[in-house]
Amino acid sequence: MTNYLLTKEEKDEMIELFKEIDKNGDGQLSKDELLEGYEKIFGTTVTAKEIDDIFDTLDKNKSGFLDYSEFVMAVVNKENMLSKDRLEKTFNIFDKDKSGAISIDELKEIFGGEDDIINDEKWKEFIKEADENGDGEISLEEFKNLMLKLQMKSE
Repeated sequence: MTNYLLTKEEKDEMIELFKEIDKNGDGQLSKDELLEGYEKIFGTTVTAKEIDDIFDTLDKNKSGFLDYSEFVMAVVNKENMLSKDRLEKTFNIFDKDKSGAISIDELKEIFGGEDDIINDEKWKEFIKEADENGDGEISLEEFKNLMLKLQMKSE
C-alpha cells in the first residue's frame, strides 16, 4: 500500500536500493543484509540489537526476512518522521543562540529547567547520551543520530 504513495522516481529508487542491499538477490533482506545496508539508507550506523528490533516491528509475516513491501514501509515511514528538513527545523528551535549546538542552558530554557526541578547532573546526563564528540553540547549531526535512536526505540 505504501508503494502506491510513491512517485515513479521514488519507486525506481526504492527498487534499486532494495536490490543493492539484497546481496544474494533472493528478493528478501536478511538481518545481516539490513545491518550492512542501514548506513546507506539512513546515513547512520546501527547495532545488531537495533536490527532485531526493526525486524520485530516490520517483519509482519514473521519470516525472519524483510520482503520488498516491508522494506518500503520501513524506509518511507522513517524518511517521513525523520526528514532532514524536519530535524533541522526542530534543532533550530532548540539552538536558541544559533551557535550550531544545543547547550544545557538552551535545554533548560526550552524545558523550563531554571527552577532546579531537574538538577544539572540530569541535564549533563542527557547531553552526554547524545554528545558523541564529548564537547558538552549537541551538534546537528548528534541531534539527528539521537532522534534516529529514539525513533528506533519507539518502534
